[in-house]
Parts: sequence; structure tokens; C-alpha cells
Amino acid sequence: LNLALFKFDGGTWSPEERPFTPENLSSISNMLLELMNRWSRQSQLLSIVGKYHQDVTRAYLAAAGRLDNALKERDRFDEQIPPEQQQQDEQQKQAALQAAAQAAAAAKAEEQKLAPAPFHIIQASHPTNEALATVATNWLVGLFEPEKDVAFTENWPETPVEQSGREITIDGTIVTKTNNLNLLGMYKNIRPQFEEVFFVVANRADARVAAELCGYKNVLCIEENELLYNNEEELHGLVRTLTEKFRERYQYYFGENSDWLVVENELNAMQRLGGLTATIADMATAPVDVVDSHFGVHGGGGVEIPIEPVPEGGAEIPIEAVPIEAVPEGGAEEGSEESAAPVDG
Repeated sequence: LNLALFKFDGGTWSPEERPFTPENLSSISNMLLELMNRWSRQSQLLSIVGKYHQDVTRAYLAAAGRLDNALKERDRFDEQIPPEQQQQDEQQKQAALQAAAQAAAAAKAEEQKLAPAPFHIIQASHPTNEALATVATNWLVGLFEPEKDVAFTENWPETPVEQSGREITIDGTIVTKTNNLNLLGMYKNIRPQFEEVFFVVANRADARVAAELCGYKNVLCIEENELLYNNEEELHGLVRTLTEKFRERYQYYFGENSDWLVVENELNAMQRLGGLTATIADMATAPVDVVDSHFGVHGGGGVEIPIEPVPEGGAEIPIEAVPIEAVPEGGAEEGSEESAAPVDG
């Protein structure tokens, strides 16, 4: 039984100097048997613990002076089994191990498939930017979870995340839409639930977040003209451009070759925005209180596409409610890899 050296009272201890007694090894063996019984359905774990149990059993027999007799008894038993039977038993053993490994791999793959993403994306926009926000949100949902309905929250956890007319947990979706521009407050509340939280903000000349926030590495600000399209060709160009901006902005987290962002994701986003455009046209004459939960649009007076761009020179009015206290003293400059926006000290 291989055991590493341990520090004890300033010195070292090893099994050679102070070996386990048969009583110690018997207790360890019983503990491993109990674990094997408890985890009998976990094939991969069972195999690992079973190997440890074999090592402990061998060490116990050696400590008790019974190892040689046990090995002779095993060999005598093996000699009584015909070679053909031994070969068949070995094949069955290997087949069982292979099946267990395949089952464990399949279970792991399914667990990864069902597990929530380790990151979360907040699409935040001023309430008057609803048309731009709807395009931005459906682009993001198309990239990461194209079959899901739009999720919305006013200010989690004070108000719940709602999707498809019901409340869900914050990790029940990858993308959440909000009109709350207090990015610092949202980051403080949501970040403990994930590895990272990203903010994608749809800005318009007269309704935008404070410019300082756009400098943080986990905030991507998108201008109005980047969210407008009039035909399918422009829609495709919009998705390619925005997705490339997303890749570059968040490369510090996803890396250069991320499984989260491949060509298929862009195609899904294009298809979803195409569906959004068709739904808006279909709902043009529907009552305002009619809502399409999949795309997050209202009938009649809801979102309209295309949107005429604001003339050049339009006024910029920062939103007053957003506090800018995100960088701690001596912290990294905005936009640097050490600056995780909106985080305070």
C-alpha cells in the first residue's frame, strides 16, 4: 500500500517506520466496503474504490502473515478452472468494465448537457430602447439557447426572473433581459451564482448608460445603428458583426476557440432574428396586450422594425441612476483584463 510521507510533530512518518496494524487495515477495509455499498450505482467511482479495497486487503493479509497462503489458494483455484473458462471470464470482465465506462461517459455527457452555463448574460437597456433591446436579446438568445423564450427581470433577486409566463431561477436561462441600468448592483447580486456575468447594453443617442461603464471588460455596449437591418442580407451582416464583437470583448473568458461560439450559433441567431421579424409583422394588427413570449414582443404598438436611425449629432444623455464606483483603489484601468466590471473592492 503506497502512502505518502506525513509531517508529524515536526518530523516525518512513513509506513516503513510505523506500519499499519492488521486492526488498522481491517477498519480501512470495512470503511471501503461500506463506501462501495453506498455508491454501488456509481460505476466509475465503484471501480476506483474497489481498486483501493484490493490494495488494502493485500496489505492486511501481508500484515497478518497470511498473504502467501492466500496467493497459493488463489493460484490453486485458478488451476482448477479450464483455460477456456478463464478466457471467457476475462472477456466478460473486460466487457463489463467497458460497458461501465461507456455508461459513466454517457452519464457525464448528459450531466454536462443539462447543467446550467457557468456564466450569465444580462441584456440591459433603457426602457425607451425597447426595439433595440428586443433585437439584441433575440440575437443573444439565438446564439446560446435558440429554442427558449425570452426571460426578463426588473431587479433580481428582489423581483423574479420570468419566462413563458412563470417564474424561473436565475440559472434557468443563459440570457436575461432587463431595463435596470444599475449594472453594479446587479453584478453584486448575480455574480456569486456564476463564474462570470456579462452585460450587453443597447445604447441610443438620447438613452444610454454612462460612458464609463462601457470601458469595463465584461460590458459590451452596442450602438443603435449596429442593431438596425432592413433585409435578410443586412440581418446576416448584423449577426456576424455583433457576434465577432462579442468574441473579441469576452475572449478573456471564452478563449480563442470556444465551443460556445461556432458557426452553428451564428446560424441559429440569424434564424431567430428572421423569426422575430416575421412575428412582428404578423402581430402588427394585434392588440397591445397580446404578447409573444418566445420573442418578447407585444402586438400593435409594440416593437417595430426597421427603426429609423437617429440623425448624426444626436444628444447624449447619460442615465443618472448608474453609480460609477466599480474600480477599487489601485485597481486595473478600464478595459484591462484585471478590471472585472462592475465590481467594487
